[in-house]
Amino acid sequence: MPNTSTNWNLVDKNFNRISVGDKLPDFRGDLCTVTGLGHPPRTPESSGRIELDGSLYYPSIVDCIWLTDEALYEAQVTALEHAGIPRSDAQGIVDATKLQQTRSTPNHN
Repeated sequence: MPNTSTNWNLVDKNFNRISVGDKLPDFRGDLCTVTGLGHPPRTPESSGRIELDGSLYYPSIVDCIWLTDEALYEAQVTALEHAGIPRSDAQGIVDATKLQQTRSTPNHN
């Protein structure tokens, strides 16, 4: 079983979170529908899986990767830094975006 104490995110090459129903191009350019998130890596050597059109695949066939919350945050900040934004500003942008996403997510309790 995956480590349930870690929050995982399935993201594309631009660090956008993947959701069920998304349509992603595979390595051939054919569109695949995300029918389930699959599962995050179970070991450090694993890449986890993504469910596409009802079958499990390596996420790399649709240019995706599983990242922990911490790794996703750092990747987003680093991408903004590479675009020329100072680190403190980049952190503020990522924090504000995360806060906005949290506020717009419905509570299903």
